[in-house]
Amino acid sequence: MGWVYGIQSGPFIKVGVGNSIQARLRTMNLYNPHPCKVVLRRQCDEPYFVEKRIHELLKLHSIGREWFAATALQVREAAKIAFKDLVAKRYAQIKWEKESAERAERRAVEKAANLGTERGKTAS
Repeated sequence: MGWVYGIQSGPFIKVGVGNSIQARLRTMNLYNPHPCKVVLRRQCDEPYFVEKRIHELLKLHSIGREWFAATALQVREAAKIAFKDLVAKRYAQIKWEKESAERAERRAVEKAANLGTERGKTAS
């Protein structure tokens, strides 16, 4: 579990991942000329996926690495999309696993049926 955060400093927002947003905020306040404030805070079990997706969605606003010339609203909207994409990714993974299990079961049934057919031919 980790946190995806957006911390605003002046006109810019840093989107990152961390275990303690408050500790990150304190550190950023020490080294930034503008006061910093948290504009996005979401906990999840795949924070790096969500962070990467937010970065992709905000790439036109990127000013370097994890910093964006975007509004808090734009960052929160990108986060909403990123979390929807995470749900879609999980659904696709569950669907793939289910279909894989079904294919494996069909192969096992076919193999058993073929063995039975071969035994019948050998017995004749």
